Amino acid sequence: MVRKIANVFVHLNFLPNVGLNDIALLLLDEPLYFDGTSASCAAIPAQGERLPFGSVGKVSGWGQTTERAGSGSTMLRTTYLTVQSFDQCQEVYQGRHNLDDEAQYCIGNNEIHTGSCQRDSGGPFVVDNTVYGVVSWAEICADSKHPTVYTDVGAYAKWIHRTVKSLHEKLDCNVM
Repeated sequence: MVRKIANVFVHLNFLPNVGLNDIALLLLDEPLYFDGTSASCAAIPAQGERLPFGSVGKVSGWGQTTERAGSGSTMLRTTYLTVQSFDQCQEVYQGRHNLDDEAQYCIGNNEIHTGSCQRDSGGPFVVDNTVYGVVSWAEICADSKHPTVYTDVGAYAKWIHRTVKSLHEKLDCNVM
């Protein structure tokens, strides 16, 4: 099922050089229909709701499968990652980046090289059918020593609801 993007709503305070407020909504030209088997609608957390450290979730995307790969994957790929202590990101990125522990997550895998890469940005981090995070950035792809920084969707729940309400459209997430 292919849909065109009719409009993009980027957070007004997005700072691309530092990755803060890295969230946007896409309005499609036609609705999506979910069959409940191969695709379904996911919820978003309440404003301020955060996952505890150690929570495991699934990230998916069509990004590069290696740091040197020139293009993204031709198939949707998934992996399971863990919410890490924000101190880990602070330690790894040592003041080279502005990090916000109230609006970002530090997510990765300390044991194996798996995770998100270029062209995965905006991909969901899902726990219990709720999108808690979206891929924002990392210095190194899927590296066990360099966690990826994700935007915390719960920090922007009010913005998401206001933006959707301003469209005067009701999102229908009932599984068909």
